[in-house]
Amino acid sequence: MTSDAGTARDLRVEAERYLRALAGPGAHLRADQWTAINALVTHRRRALVVQRTGWGKSAVYFTATALLRARGAGPSVIVSPLLALMRNQIEAADRAGIHAVTVNSANTHEWDEVYAQVAAGAVDVLLVSPERLNNPGFRDNVLPKLIAATGMLVVDEAHCISDWGHDFRPDYRRLRTLLAELPPGVPVLATTATANARVTRDVAEQLTVGHFDAASETLILRGPLDRQSLHLAVVSLPGPPSTWVTSRGPASSTRSPSPPRTRRPASCASVVSTSLPTPEKTTIRNAKPPRTPSSPTKSRRWSRPAPSAWASTSLIWVSWSISACRNRRSPTTSRSAGPAGAWPGPT
Repeated sequence: MTSDAGTARDLRVEAERYLRALAGPGAHLRADQWTAINALVTHRRRALVVQRTGWGKSAVYFTATALLRARGAGPSVIVSPLLALMRNQIEAADRAGIHAVTVNSANTHEWDEVYAQVAAGAVDVLLVSPERLNNPGFRDNVLPKLIAATGMLVVDEAHCISDWGHDFRPDYRRLRTLLAELPPGVPVLATTATANARVTRDVAEQLTVGHFDAASETLILRGPLDRQSLHLAVVSLPGPPSTWVTSRGPASSTRSPSPPRTRRPASCASVVSTSLPTPEKTTIRNAKPPRTPSSPTKSRRWSRPAPSAWASTSLIWVSWSISACRNRRSPTTSRSAGPAGAWPGPT
C-alpha cells in the first residue's frame, strides 16, 4: 500500500511538471484532472470527461500523453472535428514539448512526411478528423499499423458519438469500429462540454465497445457546465407585441428617449431607432404582418392573418432588435448582469 501511494505521489509530481510546461508556472491539477490522468496512465481505463469550455480537458490528454510516452507507450491519436481546434492543440502541445502533427485536407502535401514520422516513432500526438479515419487510403494503409502502436485514443467533442453524430459528423458513429479494434490495455479518453445526462450515458456505453472487463466500466467525470463569462438577462418591453413591430413615426414622438447610460431601453422602437441607418429604420417601422391566402382557388385575395401570425412576426423582430442593440455595445462594455430585469449595459 505504501509503495502504491508513493508511486501515485511521484506520478502526480511528474504530471504537475508537465502541466506547468503546458499552462504556465502557476498551474496546478484540478481534482478531476488528476483522477482522469491517473486512471488513464496507471490503470489504462476508458474515461469520459464532461466539463465546461476552458476547464482544461486538453491538459488531461496532453499530460497523460507525456506520461505514457515516458513509459514507452506509442503515440496518442486524437480525433478532433475542426481544423482550427487542431491548430490550437498543436500549438499547446509544442509548449509542453510534445511533438504533435495532423493529417487533414489542408496539408495533403505533408501526408507522406507525417506517415514516415509516425512509422519512425517520432510523433507523440497525431490529430485526425473523423472523416480521415474512414478514408479508404488511410483506413487500409495507415490505420492498421497506427492502431497496433497507439498509446492512447482521445475522442474530442465526444457528444457527436451520440447526439449529433447522424446530422453533424456522421463519421463519428464509425468510431465504434476503431474502439473494437484497439489492443487490450489501450486507454481511451472522451471529452466534451456538451452532453446532458442521456448523452453522457450513451457515450459512456459506446466507450465500452470491445472492452469486456465488466469491472472496468467507463469512468465518468462530470462537472458544472456554466461559465462565469456568460450571463443571461430578461428585457421587459412595454405594450402589446404588435406595437413593438408596427409603431410608426419617430420613436421620440411616441416614446420618451432613454436617458444616457441607461441599463434598460424604453422600448423596442428606441432600440431600432438607435441601431440602424435611416432606410432600415423606415422599413421596420412600416413593416406589415405576413398575409395568408384566404382560399387556394383565389390566390390573389388575402385576408388578415390570425393573431398567432402577428405574435410570431413580433417575436422575430424583437429577437432581431435585441441582437442589434447588443451588437451596438462597445468592446469595453461590461458583460456582467445588473439587477433582476435590468438590461446589461455600460457600468
